[in-house]
Amino acid sequence: MNDKYDLTLEENTFLAKKLIVDNIYSNAKMEGCNVTFSQIQEILQGVNVPKVILEDINCILNLRDAQK
Repeated sequence: MNDKYDLTLEENTFLAKKLIVDNIYSNAKMEGCNVTFSQIQEILQGVNVPKVILEDINCILNLRDAQK
């Protein structure tokens, strides 16, 4: 039986990048930020999202920094 947790470095990096956005989205919703999953992806990529208020952007960036 193969160990499902025995991942290569590339697989581990892909999984971490995928889960960090999901984790930030969940935490942002608990903090009361009114953003969508795709808006969070764009903010984390450095894209300006015009319909998101500055407080929500700061919250998302702080959550990102807390993950590092």
